[in-house]
Amino acid sequence: MQALVTVAGWGIAAALGVCCLRQAARTRAARYATLHDARTGLLNADGWEHTAGAAVQTSAGRRWVVIAADGDDFKAVNDTLGHAVGHRVLAEYARRLAEFAPRGSVVARTGGDEFALLLPCPRHATDSTWLDPTLTALHHRLRRPFAVDGTPVAMSMSLGAAIVTGHLPLDQVLDAADHAMYGCKRSGIPQIAALDARAPARRRGDHTRDVKHHPHPAAAAWYLRKAA
Repeated sequence: MQALVTVAGWGIAAALGVCCLRQAARTRAARYATLHDARTGLLNADGWEHTAGAAVQTSAGRRWVVIAADGDDFKAVNDTLGHAVGHRVLAEYARRLAEFAPRGSVVARTGGDEFALLLPCPRHATDSTWLDPTLTALHHRLRRPFAVDGTPVAMSMSLGAAIVTGHLPLDQVLDAADHAMYGCKRSGIPQIAALDARAPARRRGDHTRDVKHHPHPAAAAWYLRKAA
């Protein structure tokens, strides 16, 4: 009788253990879905805010750059080739951005065809000599030909960048990179923002903010103004 009770107890404990494991798996899956984009597998806007913010806060002394990337004429792809092809293009954008980003980076899809990257700056490189060729290389990578089921699809993305500084919130740095990216849409050349920390924070999407930007590759002209 005692043996039967012991075996029964083990069975109950095992069943409870399985239930706990399943519940933990469901919790992890729900957490993952909350922070990731189902279309591309990248982090979503919430995941960007959580992960990129944590990376910057826990890496004292490390320099970072934020790059805003936005698809060029993406609506035309959806309108002429259909949304299924548009989804494939988004996935290809995501793959190229993720493959380009070095270890320790954060890559996210923050909106329709909008992406954000947080890249660690090399420790022994100056911002201008490193960021200039980095943007050039990424811009070229994103313009390489792409075909969907044998149909060529024109791909390109506009890029804008801004250096992360300790006294500016990350969302304001992304906002500045976003502003610089719209300068790239006008000129076809990646832009690097020069932030003024004394300017009031603005909402992303308002492109009349107090941010100066300079065309790449004249990287020697860009600078970062700090609060006095």
